Amino acid sequence: MAVLRLMTLNLRVSSADDGPNAWPLRWPYLKALLNTLRPDIFAAQECMPDQMVNITGDLAGYFAYPGPDTMLADGRSLRNPFFVCQPCILPRAEGALALNETGVIGQLSWDGREPRLAHLLHFQNWTLVNAHFDAWNCERARLESARLLVEVLRERPAAVVVGDLNCTPDSAPIAVFRQAGYSSAADALPPWVDRRTFHDFTGKGIAELDYILLRGVKLLEVQIPRPRARPPFLSDHDPLVADIEVLD
Repeated sequence: MAVLRLMTLNLRVSSADDGPNAWPLRWPYLKALLNTLRPDIFAAQECMPDQMVNITGDLAGYFAYPGPDTMLADGRSLRNPFFVCQPCILPRAEGALALNETGVIGQLSWDGREPRLAHLLHFQNWTLVNAHFDAWNCERARLESARLLVEVLRERPAAVVVGDLNCTPDSAPIAVFRQAGYSSAADALPPWVDRRTFHDFTGKGIAELDYILLRGVKLLEVQIPRPRARPPFLSDHDPLVADIEVLD
């Protein structure tokens, strides 16, 4: 058995004009949190090339699995990378799943507005998935993405799906995961904890959109770190962190 700490965070693209929350101002605080928590695996979404350079160059002791690039229509390059802290157990294989009908990365299906993909790390007895589902008003795309992931992972003894799924806990995509035997790590938080991870740089929860979904994995602890009460915030999302026990 192995105990691992997972952290997921939508970084928020560095190309946005976020004023006091611009990426160069936010990164030192995120770096400090990562160095404090030292997650064994950090899964990021909306990671642009300069953000990848910052994290891989400034975060000592981590090995990057960048994953495939999804080039958006406006030319922006985004990835859902994993950063694995040595000497964490290393994956046996890496993969990707296009979240569309064709299986071709970069294409759109259903009511999707932007190409989306899931980045996979396959360990001996389980698979870890880093996903970023389509925007809030793309209901069909999110639902079909959940169905695709559940089907692809069906034969794996255990699986963990993390990321910004752009849907709330009472939504149809989350119901698909629950019906397939997944539980949400956030369900183990005390009732007084605000689970709404998206705050749009306000520090006040707007919606619970970020998840660590578990099947065949033991949850030991979960937390939502909120080290900043004023700009610059870490992101327009809060990170979600879970300690889990897996068969290595």
